[in-house]
Amino acid sequence: MKELSSSQVDYLLNVDFDDHFALGVVEDKEPYPGMAIARYIRSYDNPLEAEWAVTVVDAYQGLGLGRVLLYAISKIAYVHGVRVLTATIHPSNQRVLSWMAELKAECTLTEDGRVWKFQLPIPTSFLNNPSIRDEIQRIVDGKGNLPVCLAADMN
Repeated sequence: MKELSSSQVDYLLNVDFDDHFALGVVEDKEPYPGMAIARYIRSYDNPLEAEWAVTVVDAYQGLGLGRVLLYAISKIAYVHGVRVLTATIHPSNQRVLSWMAELKAECTLTEDGRVWKFQLPIPTSFLNNPSIRDEIQRIVDGKGNLPVCLAADMN
């Protein structure tokens, strides 16, 4: 797919910060290139479940940014009543599959592929750095500073 349709763009950009939540991360220097995005979208069939996705630009992979964003989006989803996060993960994505093993996710084979589900809240051990965990909790509580949180993990 070379470009998104207008309805696809609308679907991804029109978030309500409850059933559809997204976090974008840009570098803190001009020209502010995009680094990563994370989102969840609540299931219409089961409002306790939401599909999550994290995408990290190649140049920023392997730095822990995806892990931080998954942790952050899961904390936010939990506050909004989500209790299970789901994702279809490509079998070659070993890093994310290792996260699923760590989170004791269950895998179900569907028409769309393998769907992984894990319970919320994510254990605090998912992020080893307690200062990052604490900063994410402050963000969830509306008192934190997201760039400080991410910068702390990138160093």
